[in-house]
Amino acid sequence: ISHKLMLRAGMVRKVASGIYTWLPLGLKVLRKIETIVREEMDASGAQEVLMPMVQPKELWNETNRWEKMGPELLRIKDRHERDFCLGPTHEEVITDLIRNNVKSYKELPLNIYQIQTKFRDEVRPRYGVMRGREFLMKDAYSFDLNQEEAKLSYYKMFIAYLRTFERLGLNAIPVAADSGPIGGNLSHEFSIVADTGESEIFCDKNLLEIGAGTGSLGYQIDKFSNKTPLVVEKSKTAVMSLEDMQFTVYESVDSMSKEDIGLLYMNEVLDNVPCSIAVNKDGEWFEKIIRLKQDQLVYDLVPAREINLDWISDFNIDALEGIEIEIQKNSTEYLIKLISKFNPEFLIIIDYGYEFHERKDKPYKSLIRTYKNHHLAGDTILQPASTDITYDVNFSSVKTTLNSLNYTVELLTQKEFIEQNGFENLYKKINNEFQVAEGIQKLKLKSDLVGLDAISNNRGLGGFMVAVAEKL
Repeated sequence: ISHKLMLRAGMVRKVASGIYTWLPLGLKVLRKIETIVREEMDASGAQEVLMPMVQPKELWNETNRWEKMGPELLRIKDRHERDFCLGPTHEEVITDLIRNNVKSYKELPLNIYQIQTKFRDEVRPRYGVMRGREFLMKDAYSFDLNQEEAKLSYYKMFIAYLRTFERLGLNAIPVAADSGPIGGNLSHEFSIVADTGESEIFCDKNLLEIGAGTGSLGYQIDKFSNKTPLVVEKSKTAVMSLEDMQFTVYESVDSMSKEDIGLLYMNEVLDNVPCSIAVNKDGEWFEKIIRLKQDQLVYDLVPAREINLDWISDFNIDALEGIEIEIQKNSTEYLIKLISKFNPEFLIIIDYGYEFHERKDKPYKSLIRTYKNHHLAGDTILQPASTDITYDVNFSSVKTTLNSLNYTVELLTQKEFIEQNGFENLYKKINNEFQVAEGIQKLKLKSDLVGLDAISNNRGLGGFMVAVAEKL
């Protein structure tokens, strides 16, 4: 029906099977879509080029795809009887360009894209411009030093695609796909649910958010994807807000059944897991406690327990004279428990934190915030049993734990994470909404803008770190 409407509206006219002329109205729409695509690609850090549509056979022979592509590859000869083809894709051309011009690893990573006409000789063109033989296409090609960086480039594009579809007003569902003759071992296609669709897709509940707050992430996931978020939140006020948004809310992960999760998102969770605080003095490890002294609560140091000394040894924690170190034995055990229960494919962990090599430059003092019996040292020191120590998370130990569980991990500051994933576009979007909002909604948006400003300028929330992990 879309093809009939486009013809009736005077947007396109058919020239041959699967080949169309774009009329003024249709071309305006096409150019607007092209602009959105270009803006999102540029925001992701990709650079635009324009490659030829006509490609020589010699390049395709190098990859053995001249014959493998089959009849979809339209082959032609020039007046000198040399073989060429009309490009259905440009892996060969872009690889030839890079190998002849990039001379050092220092020039990588590199992501190149183009918006250009393609030709694929479809056996049965249909649905008008949706399944034509000649079409305008954005294709991008990344070049990286290793597999881990290649995956990072891939997921930058993944996010850029989601943002593009959002701006186009489309609810696109990412689906694992076969790479086909293009090749590769990681591929997704973005499906739009429609009555005229040709395929069925399987959707499952595969996002778990721990520390959901008032549901801002859950709302975004629910609105712009096929995922149904499962959320864990203890705050009674936040639970009321989440239930009003029709989310399934759990008070703890212990109350949930065991199931595989695609993405596990943890927002300020680990710094609420009880931990001990250790300090090294003159080569000996001590633990920080509270004593009751003359009716006053005072901090004191006592020799570290064997169980915590084992953790320090297992995670290769260096002795930094006089610098407080978080003993995150409970946090690492909690991570292992979560992964054992939910087997997530991806994790995103956001918290106040640091990498251990930075610790000597960040002499942060932990604060035992409340008076509780287990902090009053007698003959023995009891492991803290509830959350009443505020501390920064040692993300080096988080990374070590996840690596041991067969995950690759990238550590970023929150500023780096947001800038890599469209900070500028997000800020502009919220600022535009703020300009026209009124009442309570305007105050909420102002709060978001202040938070983004703090991240961008390394103030306040600039102390947040993000661990992005993927199961091998």
